Amino acid sequence: MPKKYLTILITGASSGIGKSLVKKCIGNGNKVIGIARRRNELEKLKIELSSDRFEYYNADVADQNAIKKIRDDLEIENNIPDVIVCAAAMFEKDTHPYDAELIKKTIEVNFFGTMNIVENFLDIFVKNGHGHFITLSSITSWRANIKGISYPASKAAIAIAFRGLNLHYQKNNVHFSTIYLGPVETDMWEGRKSFMLTTPEKVAERIMVLINHPKSVSYIPFLSTTIARLLTLIPDELYAKLSSYLVK
Repeated sequence: MPKKYLTILITGASSGIGKSLVKKCIGNGNKVIGIARRRNELEKLKIELSSDRFEYYNADVADQNAIKKIRDDLEIENNIPDVIVCAAAMFEKDTHPYDAELIKKTIEVNFFGTMNIVENFLDIFVKNGHGHFITLSSITSWRANIKGISYPASKAAIAIAFRGLNLHYQKNNVHFSTIYLGPVETDMWEGRKSFMLTTPEKVAERIMVLINHPKSVSYIPFLSTTIARLLTLIPDELYAKLSSYLVK
């Protein structure tokens, strides 16, 4: 008899969108495996949820050995996820002063960390004949950012990677979904309150729809991402000036 729930692995599970998605998935009766770097926040979340359907691993997605061990443990436990949502990310101001180490770290987490997850679970998904990877890209991947270059660069790279992987692996019933996010009220958001700003909870609701109905590309929320797409037609300098009105 097929199981009536999904097993969903979520990276970046201790805060922001990842944390909201954990709560949403558990509330919908699914089993969740959370991965994050901050053990204390994971422990707090475990206590808050008070559910035996939530388990967690304290790890950095960019740590290849740590992710491989998690994969091996899940295989031994016959607990391979049906869906993996890659929500772990970091953003730092790295243009002035120029910080090469910070740029490297951001790309390691946002791009290579996500691809590290893919590397460890893709073959299993193909072998099982089903699986779904979801990544969170950003509208910042479409435009130059005056304060940070590594975040938009990494989000552009992961989006194109997932879209290419989806073209290849959908024939194996393995889906890769890319979500282009507009402004979301998380710890990374440094702008003003705005009608275009959405919440992690609302994003989590939309991700749940995508989990149940996979597609290659999604835009969340509709208004801000639509405006952002239209603004790709204007020069970078003008876009930077307009977007500065959203920044504190």
